Parts: sequence; C-alpha cells; structure tokens
Amino acid sequence: MLFLRELSIDFAGFIFVPGTPRFQDIESVQKLTKLLPPDLRSVGVFLDEEPAKVRKAAEICGLDILQFHGRETPEYCSQFGLPYFKVIRITGAIDVELLTGYHPEAFLLDTFSKENAGGTGRTFDWTVARRVIQSGTRVILAGGLNPKNVARAIREVHPWGVDVSSGVEIAPGVKDHDKMRQFIEAARS
Repeated sequence: MLFLRELSIDFAGFIFVPGTPRFQDIESVQKLTKLLPPDLRSVGVFLDEEPAKVRKAAEICGLDILQFHGRETPEYCSQFGLPYFKVIRITGAIDVELLTGYHPEAFLLDTFSKENAGGTGRTFDWTVARRVIQSGTRVILAGGLNPKNVARAIREVHPWGVDVSSGVEIAPGVKDHDKMRQFIEAARS
C-alpha cells in the first residue's frame, strides 16, 4: 500500500463481482482497506448485487464509495447512505434522460460489451462523454485508458476523473507498478 501512497491517487477500487478476474472477497478487502492511507478513498464495485451483500461489504471493509455497474435503479443506489458512482456502459449516443433520478458523486462512463460489465480494455467515442459533461454532469472516463492515451483523453474530454484497470495490468487482475506510475504521470501532465 506504500506504493499507492507514492502515486498520490484519490481512489482505490475493489471488485466484489464473483466470477470476474479481479474479484476479491470481503476478508481480503478488509485487510487491504485497513492499510490504505487516510486520504485514499476505497471504492467497492458491485454488479446487480443483493442489497444485504452490499451493506455487509461496505460495513466490514469500511468502504467510502459504492460503484454500481449493472441495472441498479436510482432508489437502489441511494438506499445505502453512501456516496456512489453509477456506471453507464456506452454503446453509441446516450440519452441524458437515462441519468435522471440518480444522484451519484459522478457517472462513470465505460465501454459496452456483451461479454463483460467492465475491464474490456476498449475505448468508446469520447464525444459522447463530452456531451454528457456539457449537460452539467460529473463524469469519470473509463474504458480502454492506458498510459499512452490518458493525457489525450483528459485534454479532449475534461472529465472529473479517470478510471483504469486493464490498462495498467500485465495480466487480468495483476497490476504493473511501472504502468501505474506512467498512467498517473500522463494523467497529471
């Protein structure tokens, strides 16, 4: 966790989606969140999970933010009393009305895939993200970001934040410290 402190990042995500290559159980995440620097916010990532399981993970792990990747309704997302990110998987143009009723800290825009709810390593048309931002919505840009394209993505889109996973890995679920450092340096440039 010392390495994360050196990177000076804002969020660390923990995937609670069984059957995915980045899945971590509650016990493992609890140990990790205790090691996080106090200014680094922990994010629990869920996909259409039973509310009781979300509550349990949030409480045991001391999660700061919840991130919802599925078909969760505005009522579902707000029931936990924690800030949340709502993921919108982009297939093409987006109807801003789709965002109505949600009150997330930010919407996370990611690339749609029939096979995976995230971590595809593929970008989408960033003009879609720009239009959402122009509507006054806070956006975290995700989907295919890596050390080589993140600076351009930030210049073109002006998101509130960026999200990366597969773009800094040497294998699914295995982060590469050099790629992480390069990503942060490029993002901050």
